[in-house]
This record gives sequence, C-alpha cells and structure tokens, in this order.
Amino acid sequence: MQDKENCIKTLAELGVNKTQAKIFLALVENGTSTIRTISNYSGVGRPETYRAILQLKTNGLIETILCTPTKYKAIPLCDAISILMDQKNKKIIELKEKSEELLKEFAKKPNEITDAEDDTFILVPRGQNSINKNKEAIVKSKKKIDFITSAKSFNQTLLSASDEINEAVNRGVIVRFILDKNTRNKTLTKIFTDLCKNTRCQIKYVPHLPQAFIAIYDKKEIQMATSEEGDLNQTPILWSNNSVLVKVIQDYFETTWSCTLDKPRLKENKDTNSYLKTQLIQ
Repeated sequence: MQDKENCIKTLAELGVNKTQAKIFLALVENGTSTIRTISNYSGVGRPETYRAILQLKTNGLIETILCTPTKYKAIPLCDAISILMDQKNKKIIELKEKSEELLKEFAKKPNEITDAEDDTFILVPRGQNSINKNKEAIVKSKKKIDFITSAKSFNQTLLSASDEINEAVNRGVIVRFILDKNTRNKTLTKIFTDLCKNTRCQIKYVPHLPQAFIAIYDKKEIQMATSEEGDLNQTPILWSNNSVLVKVIQDYFETTWSCTLDKPRLKENKDTNSYLKTQLIQ
C-alpha cells in the first residue's frame, strides 16, 4: 500500500526507524494489542517488535496496558508527531550550538588559508559550491564581468545570483552577456527585465548554442563549466587566474562580442506587461 509506505517514510524522517514506524502505525490502525498481534499485523518478527516497543515507550509514543498478557496502545497520532517534531527541533538547536562552538574554536587558530596564488587551477565541485564561487567572484568584481552562456545556464545563473549581479551593476560594474538566439524567443522573467533596465547590463546574441558556461571577472579570473550541457548545478567548474588562460578566454569573448548580431525580437513579459528594450553595442 503506497499510502502506508509514505506514512512509514514520514515517521522515519521525523526520527524513528522504519521498524518502529511500522509498529507504531500497526497500533494506530489495530488499536490496543499484544506483542503477538502487533507482530502478526505489521509483519515484523517478535524479537524486533519487542525491541521497537521498548524504544517507542522510551520516546513516549505508546502506553502500556497492565493486564495479562500485556497490551500496548499508541498515543494519538497528532500527539506523536508533535513529540517527534519537538525532539527533532531540539536536535537541530543542539547541532547549531555545536556548529557555532566549532567555528569559534577554529577562529582562535591562525588562519592558514591564503588567497590563491597566480596561475592557479581549481576544479570546483558541482552544486552549491560552484554557485557560491560564482557569487563570491561577482561580489569581488570592480569593473567588468563577462558571461557566455546558453539560455538554460543563463536562467540558472541569474536566479542563483540575481542579488549579486544587481548589486554589481548598481556599484558601477559593467556586466555583459552573450546568449544564444533561442533566448530571444522566450518569455522574459521580471528579474531579467529589471536587470536590463540598467545601462551597465549589455546583451548580445549569437546564432549558435554556446558550448559551455564561461564567466570572466575583471579580466583576472575565469570560471568555465567542464561539460557542454552543464550549468552550475550539474557539472564541476574550472576556476583559474592563470593569466594566459584568462587572456585566451577574454580574447574569445571579445571576438564573439564584436560579431554582427541581429536585433533580438523580444517577447512581452506577461508578469510585468512591459517590453525589454535592449541596447545593443554596435
């Protein structure tokens, strides 16, 4: 029964193990029962049932009926969930306190982490670490940020770092995007339209799909997806401040940027009821 399996999974996520969840639900459904009845109803062996009963009693989720043979009764499900939630919240609070103590302990020690040396190559794991690396580079940028990306990766980048990009253009950083032409035919998000109202944000389009996500920060460091179809969540990112590699990537960007590109035919954003007016660099 799929619904029952989901109930067992939910209880397990709240803090009891799978066997305990089965035993508790058996008591909820079957009412006051003996070990034998609970074992038969749940399909759990008697030794495992007995151990689960002991733990559920310790957690305050079942009551013991003093009779012969001994019977057990589940407390109301809503009360059980409340107890498990409280226990889980306490564990989270304890973990937070321990984490803060850990940070304080390491804050006392000399900081041995130094800035990356010149000519460094780092393979950043996919997911949140890549996203954080991108955000950090955007925050540190002072003059110019250049992106080459597909529509899919562009949306992912914009959604994950929209605040950082907006803050960058507002403090005077020029942000340039080279996107594939398919982006022109997509309904634009409010984040995108608002961003491009700033004249420091510049957009151009190329007829082909960019082979990878590429970002250049102040002509000093680059980030590049290691897969053609990957974005920051799907593939590791190569980060480097190697001057030769940065120059090669920057030259590639400038060459692509200088190509003749068609004026985009933009779709109306139904959320904002406005048209994006993109000023193309001739």
